Amino acid sequence: MNPETRQCQNCKNAFVIEAQDFEFYKKIDVSSPTWCPECRRQRRLAFRNERSLHHRMCDLCKKDIISRYPAEVPSPVYCPDCWRSDNWDPLDYGREYDFSKPFFLQFKELWDTVPQLALATVNSINSNYANHVLDSKNVYLSISTVRSENIYYSYRTDDSRDIFDSAYSYHSEKCLEVIDTHASNKVGFGQYVQECLNSQFLYDVRNSQNCLASVNLRNAKYQIFNMEYSEEEYRRILEKYDLGSYRNSIDFEKKFKEHNLRYPRRYAVLNKCQNVTGNNVENSKNSAFCFDGYDIENSKFLIMAVDGAKDCYDLTLSGIKAELCYEAISTMGSRNRFSVGAYGQDMEYVWDCYSKTATHLFGCISIGKKKDFCILNKQYTEEEYGRMIQKIKKHMEEMPHKDKQGRVFHYGEFFPPGISPFGYNETLAYEYSPLSREEAEEKGFVWKENLRKKPAVTLSFEDMPDHIRETRDEITKEIIGCIHQGQCADRCTEGFRVLPEELTLYREFNLPLPRLCPNCRHAQRVGQREGFQLHKRQCQCAGKSSEEGIYENTGTHSHGEAHCPNTFQTTYAPDRPEIVYCEACYQAEVV
Repeated sequence: MNPETRQCQNCKNAFVIEAQDFEFYKKIDVSSPTWCPECRRQRRLAFRNERSLHHRMCDLCKKDIISRYPAEVPSPVYCPDCWRSDNWDPLDYGREYDFSKPFFLQFKELWDTVPQLALATVNSINSNYANHVLDSKNVYLSISTVRSENIYYSYRTDDSRDIFDSAYSYHSEKCLEVIDTHASNKVGFGQYVQECLNSQFLYDVRNSQNCLASVNLRNAKYQIFNMEYSEEEYRRILEKYDLGSYRNSIDFEKKFKEHNLRYPRRYAVLNKCQNVTGNNVENSKNSAFCFDGYDIENSKFLIMAVDGAKDCYDLTLSGIKAELCYEAISTMGSRNRFSVGAYGQDMEYVWDCYSKTATHLFGCISIGKKKDFCILNKQYTEEEYGRMIQKIKKHMEEMPHKDKQGRVFHYGEFFPPGISPFGYNETLAYEYSPLSREEAEEKGFVWKENLRKKPAVTLSFEDMPDHIRETRDEITKEIIGCIHQGQCADRCTEGFRVLPEELTLYREFNLPLPRLCPNCRHAQRVGQREGFQLHKRQCQCAGKSSEEGIYENTGTHSHGEAHCPNTFQTTYAPDRPEIVYCEACYQAEVV
């Protein structure tokens, strides 16, 4: 088929369905989408609450727990141990399919009765205040942590220990305020840092140690603002900056940001990739619009897809050998579609069905053990299941769900936004596509008022000691007021505590304690990454220098003194201040 331009049913903007897209939809036997890629992504993210946690009681064991669901949700909520136990059976809640009602209405009615999993934690110790944690210990207010220990206020941390306020950190130790950091130790305030030691304020630095405020370094030592010094000079200058002072560190951070903008950066981080567009992707091929993943093949519109995804479209936070999956979030396995948490095979429209051995589920909820051929949590024979699925898909076409905005949801559409159990402002959608309450509700999303009690602040951020050496142990007993004081759009908690472990690490780094609450700090880290929108641009290498002469080239370029003709798709919008080079020009300058 030829490419087609269509109008998004949601935002009304035009979007293109390519010929290979039609081939994929035909291969998995679904209709082509009626929502554009950006709206599809936003819709999926509105079903993932990671950070909005609540105190409540487990409805089975009656213990006090932390949950992603507040006490007001209609369904029972079980702690992870109870949810995975044999003390209840999700099939007890099964029901007959009602051909007089739209499918999505029936799914919502079932959701309101089936016990829900409070937090997605597995085999983890002392990690009650964390979500999506596996094989870890001492995880606090952190999300997506795997095989790690002593992780605080962080996001997507694997195989690491003693990590504070970081995101996308792997195989690292004793790091704070780092993003996209691998195999590093004692690094603070860095992004795209790999195999580095005893360094602070870095951007795109590899295999270096004892460096400060430097950019694009390789195999370096004792550099400050990209100038090399002897070890004695380095330590003397470092002491002169006195970064343990909050006032000094704020001025220094501003100076580093200005320094960082004087150096070119890669249009995209695509390592060992062939025919791939997107950013932060490794060891992948023949894929487009993919972000934060590796081992991806023949796929499109994937975000945070890890450990293999082949022939998949529109997946978010998914992977682990996913194949032929479509329009799903938190999904692995094969042939899983339109789902939130599907780990088996041949699952459609399921919620938190985490059994890797389960197959052929449709419209099911909270099935955590092997169950086959179930519809709305009711089990059928294989023959009955096959006949019912065909009738249901036909019924979804003939009686589609229609929401207040006039949008139509037939078979092949992801869940309507209005049936999400989470408020838009509680979900990942809010982080990557912020909306006001009025905007969210106009688009049909749920909104939840902040029911968090205002903390009794005992120490204003203005009254905190300026220097870390002046900070006494007693500060861990205080509730510190956040600078934003709840006036930002970052889900500010207004007050926060400093943990003893946190104080110890900041002292070791000789850096001042933060003045922002964990939520506001997390929002700042998210803001440092470029997002998921691609823009077509030309390389800004102008021959001898970058455009406007901000950066003087030092390497040899194939295009000589002429302007580089290469174009690319990048997450850096044209109005951004960064100097963006194509891969060849970047390699000529950095490597």
